Amino acid sequence: MAKIVMGILVTDIRGTIGGTVFSENKSGRYARQRRQTPTTKTPNRSVAQSNFAAQSTGWSVLSQAQRDLWDVYAAEAPQELFDSLGQSYFMSGWQWYRKINLQLITVDGMERVNNPSTMRPDNSAITNSFWEETFGINSFGCAGTTAAFGTDVVVAKATIQRNTTRLTKTSNQRVFKPVPDIVGPDKFWDVLQVTTLPIWGTFETNQRLFVDFFVQDIQGQRSSALTFLLEYTPL
Repeated sequence: MAKIVMGILVTDIRGTIGGTVFSENKSGRYARQRRQTPTTKTPNRSVAQSNFAAQSTGWSVLSQAQRDLWDVYAAEAPQELFDSLGQSYFMSGWQWYRKINLQLITVDGMERVNNPSTMRPDNSAITNSFWEETFGINSFGCAGTTAAFGTDVVVAKATIQRNTTRLTKTSNQRVFKPVPDIVGPDKFWDVLQVTTLPIWGTFETNQRLFVDFFVQDIQGQRSSALTFLLEYTPL
């Protein structure tokens, strides 16, 4: 989806031209291709549609006072976001309600009806990342001080590069709970090779893994991404 910044000659654009839709939402003006209704249902699409429907139903039964508080939360300075053009924008209360609850579902947390009451976490507790063989098992994760996380968890979104010229579009989301582990008191990891073999195949020397780490609190809020580029070197 493309972002648009208007100038002196053109101040607004809406509608469809040649299959491209021009519109506007709370994030600003944008252009996108006209959507084609999917003819097949995949398990992932079905889950996504079910979750979206559940959030819509949950929002509909909130009291007006609760919705107003979500709108207040959405308009506060810490919720300011920036698009790909560097333009500042704020999401609506409904959008934050849906986002927060979907992020809670990701870590098997309990969905919430009230807006978060604390500041969003930062990612300073993460000090490093690794992709290695541990006890003969290929794994990846992050490092940091366990005590600094408290009840927060780490969500990692990883994308693997099959070779130097092509990056796969398939990513894999993992959740790490920062608790002491046999690997080390300050390492949080998960098995990677076994769980992603059907998607990514066998890892090869010098393959690269792009990982975005987010710290997520118990209220479903996430920090900004901390990005690492890891290279696989088998032991």
